[in-house]
Amino acid sequence: PLLRQYAFVSTLLENSFGSKTKPAEIPTQAQPTGVKTKKARLAEYMDGPEPDAFGVDHAADTDLDVVLWVHPAPHMQVVFPMDNSTANISLKILEGGTVEIVDENILDCNDNGDVNPRRKGFTRQKLGKLLEHMEDLCLWSEWIRL
Repeated sequence: PLLRQYAFVSTLLENSFGSKTKPAEIPTQAQPTGVKTKKARLAEYMDGPEPDAFGVDHAADTDLDVVLWVHPAPHMQVVFPMDNSTANISLKILEGGTVEIVDENILDCNDNGDVNPRRKGFTRQKLGKLLEHMEDLCLWSEWIRL
């Protein structure tokens, strides 16, 4: 059971962030060390690229942050943007590779105490089973977002 537990963690991380991802390229140009005047900095700013019309960074829409702990048992926190807020899901990988959702903020209730109708069929158990079958945090988070 312990081997399956860590094998699932390994598979999950490989499928989510493995060989498909490439490291960020580091610019090879040396940065000048001289001090710039206010006029020079203003001119550099004005000559820069045009800002987005609404000031929104579209690349940030697909960010997925994962924090992994391995002691005493493997568990992780997954954070990603969803609608107008941020989804925050904490999960444990139990013996045998079973996923247990420990904490989340996506199955919240509305002001009346009723479950959000858009997520009415979701349960922590279903979200855990879905991750067990998908074996990919990126696909899983996209499924939750939709």
